[in-house]
Amino acid sequence: MNNISRKISLLFCFAFAFSNIQAANTQPLQNESQERQLTGLRIAEIQGESHTSLYRERIVKQVKGIVTSTIAERKMHGFWLQSKNDDNNRKTSNAIFVALSKKQKLPEVGDKLSVSGKVTETSRSHELSRTTINCSSFQLLSAQNSLPEAILIGREGVRPPTKIIENDNFSSFEPEEDGLDFYESLEGMRVQLNKPVFVGSKSRFGEIPTLADKGSGAALRTRRGGILLREDDLNPEIIYIRGRKGIVAPQAQVGDYFDGQVKGILDYSYGSYKVILTEIPPKLIRQTLPREKTFIRNSEKKLVVANYNVENLDFHDKDTKFSRIARDIKFNLNSPDILALQEIQDDSGPSDDGTVKSDQTLKKLTDAIQAAGGPEYNFCLVEPQDGKDGGQPGANIRVAFLYNSGRVQFVARGNARPNTAGAITETGLLVNPARVAPANQAFKKSRKPLIAEFKFNGQMLFMINCHLNSKGGDDSIWGANQPPIFSSETQRNAQVSAINGFVDSLLTMLPNARLIILGDMNEHEFRQPIQTLAGKRLINLIEFVPEPERYTYVYKGNSQTLDHILVTRNLARPETFEIDIVHLNAEFEQSKRASDHEPLAASFLFETGLQVDH
Repeated sequence: MNNISRKISLLFCFAFAFSNIQAANTQPLQNESQERQLTGLRIAEIQGESHTSLYRERIVKQVKGIVTSTIAERKMHGFWLQSKNDDNNRKTSNAIFVALSKKQKLPEVGDKLSVSGKVTETSRSHELSRTTINCSSFQLLSAQNSLPEAILIGREGVRPPTKIIENDNFSSFEPEEDGLDFYESLEGMRVQLNKPVFVGSKSRFGEIPTLADKGSGAALRTRRGGILLREDDLNPEIIYIRGRKGIVAPQAQVGDYFDGQVKGILDYSYGSYKVILTEIPPKLIRQTLPREKTFIRNSEKKLVVANYNVENLDFHDKDTKFSRIARDIKFNLNSPDILALQEIQDDSGPSDDGTVKSDQTLKKLTDAIQAAGGPEYNFCLVEPQDGKDGGQPGANIRVAFLYNSGRVQFVARGNARPNTAGAITETGLLVNPARVAPANQAFKKSRKPLIAEFKFNGQMLFMINCHLNSKGGDDSIWGANQPPIFSSETQRNAQVSAINGFVDSLLTMLPNARLIILGDMNEHEFRQPIQTLAGKRLINLIEFVPEPERYTYVYKGNSQTLDHILVTRNLARPETFEIDIVHLNAEFEQSKRASDHEPLAASFLFETGLQVDH
């Protein structure tokens, strides 16, 4: 290497080394700059226009605000801090939850604080997170400050969306369109509702679903004051109210409302946004909500069937539950000729002692019906195998039929075992009653459908009583997965396919057979399992119920249909059938109802004279 080349090489090495030294010397300056940026941040900057903070896992210092509320619960210990002045950006919350250790003393409401700590996003699986400052220290700046004005949610304030929960998988932040974004933009803030009306009863978690302004501007309401869940409308205007220590949210029912202002903190937990009360709510105005009686009655040529999920009924339940259900059947359902029941437990209930029989439970119910002035019902069912049908552990849940032998004929054939599958001959069922596809994997750890053959006016009638797989395990519509994943639907799809296979066999052997499929399907009329079950052979009578009355269950404030009656077309000819959903349970608080489901009643015209063997 010549001298010129050596000099150039040395100059290059020197320059490279100098640049590395310069970079190393400037790195602390950059860190110091970032550190300065995280001191004195406003709460709105930490919250941002998003469900998660840009400053997640960063240390923030001297975050200032007013303490608006404190909380000391087993899983939540801390306070809410809100900026005194609004940042005039509707998309950003001006409040945040500050988590303390159990040893740290809570500040007083009205304290102005300077808070330091790490920004985190706390959440449970499949749920949205709460933006939180895990407090390392706070400094009292002043005490007894007036609180920031509560944000009014409703007609005269900021209006929640009335249709969409989330339609872009969080790709954009649109509080004016998406319910999740709307409530996120108010996370932790003081809010106010005027005259919120109940659209469901108080949950076991102490939460009440409501609509602001007595429901003014809300989507399709039910005739009795609830709000209807529809395929394209999940009702983001429902706002939950939750009590707390010292401020109890009352027990109430659909249609009741608070006569004034309700104030609290907008928070998210357990799969939903809610207002945690900070003040004792105003007077509760209670509405008179009658327990309906069906207009449907039987006659010489008219057969009446009904469906009733009796919510885990077992022999050891209180006599009052049996008598309530008995009165429902006698007076509210007008003593139907055939009654399909779901959630009958074995005679020992949830005691896991090997008991599978339910004769005592069903006898106690039929005796109670007779005592209430109803007919003498007989019952038929197929006992399950111990521990194989799901439901409450140890209770061996099953479906069953009650029938009035003075009105219909039932002839038992054979002795069905738990895995005896219904088989069709030219004269009817080979074994009566039997189960539909009990060995099919779709019914593993799930209730098996019951097929029974009856006669009315000398004409054969087949009925399948179903209690399909529950919705347990599905994502919350207010959760982190958007759109929600309804994982339980997979099994229901398989179950209805198995039922359809049996129906095909039945109608191939007996093309003119009359068939009724009814029960708690745990599915909405607009979802795939019910659409698949109906197919081209069956008619879902639920679709003939006026929409404001079309619901059999209320979940988190959403009135919805889970129970159905589907029939072959020869039973659904114009002017030959009636259908009614009898509203007497779902809208009431638990202590005032016999079940959490509404019963259904339907009638069908059979033209020939009554021919029943006794």
